[in-house]
Parts: sequence; structure tokens; C-alpha cells
Amino acid sequence: SPLQYFYFDPQVANDLTEDQDEDWQDLNLFVPASLIEHEDEKAEALLRLPSNEVVRVRSTGLMKVEAQEMEGVNDILHLNNFSEMSLIHTLRTRYHQDHIYTWVGPILVAINPYKWAPGLYSVNTMMKYNNKSESDLPPHLFAIVDTAYQSFISEVGSGKPVNQSIIISGESG
Repeated sequence: SPLQYFYFDPQVANDLTEDQDEDWQDLNLFVPASLIEHEDEKAEALLRLPSNEVVRVRSTGLMKVEAQEMEGVNDILHLNNFSEMSLIHTLRTRYHQDHIYTWVGPILVAINPYKWAPGLYSVNTMMKYNNKSESDLPPHLFAIVDTAYQSFISEVGSGKPVNQSIIISGESG
């Protein structure tokens, strides 16, 4: 039978070792782990983490990882089973794929790549987003900018200008 994956939550792990400290727990928070064994009578399961470590967890409340969640999605609101676990895993997956932008509906989430991303802000990339729907292309800051600009010029052209704003919130590196 195909492997089943469940989100690993260190808070429901049994018998963590000293090596599985807070840093280890942060690194493994909500990673998909394959089910090795499920013991109904003990309400426990054995999971294999991506690092190949095997952990014993309480099986009550385990959340299954859907196939769509393994790859990451452009818009988190398109997840079939939205949760804190799927949100964090999707952002982590996209980050590891060098996709630093992710939609959450109309909100753009950006994660600092801590490295140079050639072409990410080039004129060519900017032109791809010119006059395009946000759903036509992958998430990007240029999509937000173009949508705001198109809205601005349509309001000005209507003769009834409306105050507009863009909120940029976050933590500077």
C-alpha cells in the first residue's frame, strides 16, 4: 500500500531525547512524516521523519498530509485542508523550491530568501506581470503593484478618484 504521511508535531511526541532539543523541534515542526506503524490499543504511532529518524507519537489528533500539500500551492486558500500545519508546511515547501512569494487570497506573503535571486526583479519579469490577472502568473510583488496601478488609473479615469493604500507589514532582515 502507498505510504501515508502525517504532520509531525513535536508537542505530541513521546520520549524525545536530549538531542531533540528546541532547535530540532523547530526544524521538524509540521514536517510530513511517513507512518510506519499504528498501535490502536496504545493510541500511538511510529513516524519516520524526512531525516529518517523514527519518532513515537500520540496518534490522537494526527493530521494526514494530502497529496496537494506535498508539492506546495501558489495560493494557500486553495488547500483542501487548511490548517496551521498545512500553512507552515506550504510556506516551507515553497521556500525550499525558491518560491519566496505565496498568496493567501488577496494577501501576498513574502519570505526573505537570504540570498541573491537573479532575475526576480528584472524588467523582463516586471513586464510579464503588466496588465495580467493575479491568477495568470505565479505570486509576485509585481502582481500586487500592477493590480494597484491598474486600479489607480481606472479610478482616476472615472472622474471620481478614491483614496487608496497598500499595507506593507513585516520584519526587515
